[in-house]
Amino acid sequence: MNQAKAILTHLRFPFSFFLLPIFLFAASHSLPWIAPIWPLLIVLHLLVYPSSNGYNSLMDNDTGSIGGIKYPEKVPKAMITVSFIMDGIALILTFLWYGWTTTGLILLYILASRAYSYRGIRLKKNPIIGYLIVVLFQGALIFIATVWTLTNSIQFDLTTALGACVSALLIGASYPLTQVYQHQQDAEDGVITLSALLGIKGTFVFAIVAFLLLNVLMFAYLELKLQSIFPFLMFLMVSGPAGMYLVRWMRLVWRDPIMANYENTMKMSKIGSACMNVFFLALLVFEIIAWQPWN
Repeated sequence: MNQAKAILTHLRFPFSFFLLPIFLFAASHSLPWIAPIWPLLIVLHLLVYPSSNGYNSLMDNDTGSIGGIKYPEKVPKAMITVSFIMDGIALILTFLWYGWTTTGLILLYILASRAYSYRGIRLKKNPIIGYLIVVLFQGALIFIATVWTLTNSIQFDLTTALGACVSALLIGASYPLTQVYQHQQDAEDGVITLSALLGIKGTFVFAIVAFLLLNVLMFAYLELKLQSIFPFLMFLMVSGPAGMYLVRWMRLVWRDPIMANYENTMKMSKIGSACMNVFFLALLVFEIIAWQPWN
């Protein structure tokens, strides 16, 4: 029972909420859908992402706080079996629902995730390569894979390219912030993260610049695709609480670096994810309405 509980804890199912904005964004971009949306949602958020979380926990074997778990239990060795079983189920379901191309893209994500964590490769040890792997695969690749799956094709036009860049920045702007309290723990494990390379204050400066760039790219994407200023104004309004919290948190850290802690990091992640999920869900509804026959 304790082993099962530890495995469930390290799979970190609630963590999928933080990655949901990419899927909702890609779903809004892909209308009208040719393929069903629910199987892909289940495969990614209930199988692939949790499996990746569990495998990463097993490889890291952290004793300090990690994303979503303040006091992590020891990871059971059975986690590797659970992880492979979940990946296998995910790939089988993907193939049955969507065929070879989507299965190949999901497999590519899984392999990148393993290369990021696996002790024999450990891409996360390099601050630049580790960051790029997360940004490109959790962001851009998932966006492209979702668009391809739901439309059974993909047009590599400027709008799609901007969408992929926005997806990458949605992950990339916030990812170093999730590492800001783990510098010592990572160093003890031989890992140098981008946040450790930048330093605590540098991490916040990087995040602010990245969020500003995200706003520029989001404006360009929404203007090009929808030819209306309203969606971008809605984005500014909905993302406002996340921006205000980031600035407030940065001011606290400037006065006292100890405020770059687990509690504040998780609060930032929850606020940011909630804001982005609300916006992209609203954008999805907006575009569904726009695709109705009476329009």
